[in-house]
Amino acid sequence: MHKLILIVCMALSLTTSICEARKRSETYVDENGVRRVQKSHKIYRDYKAINDFKRTHPKPNDGHAYDIDHIKPLKSGGADKPSNMQWIRTEDHRKKSATE
Repeated sequence: MHKLILIVCMALSLTTSICEARKRSETYVDENGVRRVQKSHKIYRDYKAINDFKRTHPKPNDGHAYDIDHIKPLKSGGADKPSNMQWIRTEDHRKKSATE
């Protein structure tokens, strides 16, 4: 599959960064029929949970950039559920992620 994506990217003369980004993530459907995306290091994200979080917890509107953060990191066994998510400023998220 990766070879096919690279061939198509080269044929369309797309930039390497787009091809590499596509190569690093894959979509699959789990046993419950939920579409998930695998990012690097085999951490699977549940986009339904992210959309549920966004719907029930509006993003702060104070002029700062925000990311969704997992209170207990996924790589430490945290759940990919809205109850384990919070809005965090992008700059603080980078600092937190660097120490986890």
